[in-house]
Amino acid sequence: MALIKKRLSVELWLIEELQMLYPKEGPGSSSSGYGSDVVDECDIDLDDLLDMERDDERRRFLRQKLSACPQPSIVVARFIEDLLVKAKSL
Repeated sequence: MALIKKRLSVELWLIEELQMLYPKEGPGSSSSGYGSDVVDECDIDLDDLLDMERDDERRRFLRQKLSACPQPSIVVARFIEDLLVKAKSL
């Protein structure tokens, strides 16, 4: 049960972080300023990430997925490193 809770926590963190990386702009945007359909813009499958054996493969995968991210590269790099730390805890 603890593993399921930990996995859910990481999944929720991932969605929250992606919403910050991909702010929704323009008319009709949500009051928080973040898009609820951010998963459509950048689909990062945690299972795919966990199936990779090495961190360099994971980093390459994540950089590719986040290539269109509007945030500065330093913000994206920090997100990638944080996600790798969280993925290792699963």
